[in-house]
Amino acid sequence: MAMLHMANDSGLFKTFEELRILGATQRSGRLVFEQQEYLPLIEAKMIHQFDHRFGTYEGQTEAGANQGKLPELDDDAHADPHKLTVARYYVERAEVEERLIGRTEREWFIGWRNICRSTDQRTVIASLLPRVAVGHSMPLLFSNQPPARVAMLYANLCSFVLDYAARQKVGGTNMTYGYMKQFPILPPDTYDRPCPWSPGSGWRIGSCLGCWS
Repeated sequence: MAMLHMANDSGLFKTFEELRILGATQRSGRLVFEQQEYLPLIEAKMIHQFDHRFGTYEGQTEAGANQGKLPELDDDAHADPHKLTVARYYVERAEVEERLIGRTEREWFIGWRNICRSTDQRTVIASLLPRVAVGHSMPLLFSNQPPARVAMLYANLCSFVLDYAARQKVGGTNMTYGYMKQFPILPPDTYDRPCPWSPGSGWRIGSCLGCWS
């Protein structure tokens, strides 16, 4: 299993505060201590559509923690490419890499929030994220397709069309793999076909997906 279970695997976790007290230094969102690199453990509430820097534990208040909410990066923070979110827990890189053996060599993943509620604006909330540790509250999707097609798949996951179908199908609050298999996700070669609603324009279906998101 590529994801880390927040309860069963808790013995592998180190808190941000614990590592900093020991003398760990920050490097591009990671913590380094005594030649060992620790990757941030990203939880579902830390991401949003088209945004892997949505929520951060930096500056979290007790009131926010009681409500299960995290501080969100504002527009100025998002405009800074060097501003990264701070995770609550960190995991040794070796542990993460071992779980990814045979799954992917890429430096990024696609994942989605497991919890989906009717009160949220979107049912399917998916995001691209760097090669980090991921909690089980965010299932991952691995593909061996070229990056350009994976980008189109990502646009498909974030489209209004797919989300409408998802809103009708999901009966509870858990976005499982079983549900994901039922959604209108286009086969890889579909993205290369001409747009049937605009013949002769030269547009491809994959090029138009971004307009639906």
